[in-house]
Amino acid sequence: MSENVELDQELVQTVTKLIDDGCNFRVEELQDAYARDLQTVMIQPKNQTVRFDYDQNMAFFKAGREKGSKPIKTDVEIVVADVHDGLGFVVGTRTMEPGGGRFKSVFNLMLRKNEEGKWQVFREQAIIARK
Repeated sequence: MSENVELDQELVQTVTKLIDDGCNFRVEELQDAYARDLQTVMIQPKNQTVRFDYDQNMAFFKAGREKGSKPIKTDVEIVVADVHDGLGFVVGTRTMEPGGGRFKSVFNLMLRKNEEGKWQVFREQAIIARK
């Protein structure tokens, strides 16, 4: 069964900004976009699993900024952006070329609002495949 689901525009805007900030290594912006209890799981080609937390995530972006890394493509297609019981769920796809080849990523983000009422990512899962 196929059904067109209306996307929550606040979540779409939040995630689009998050991706742009990440691709351009804007660490200060990212510090507020991710919750301190962030847990990320990435399944890479050959089913290698990588897990990291908030501090490791921030270290990755800081290292990219300090090395002067070129911005990563910001193209994203968000296919689900929904709020249920106060939690945000976003599913999307991206094609990236970070330097070691071309990759396609399918990701799932879970978000909740912080004390200031801003969405923050607290769980991220991604499956990455070579294109």
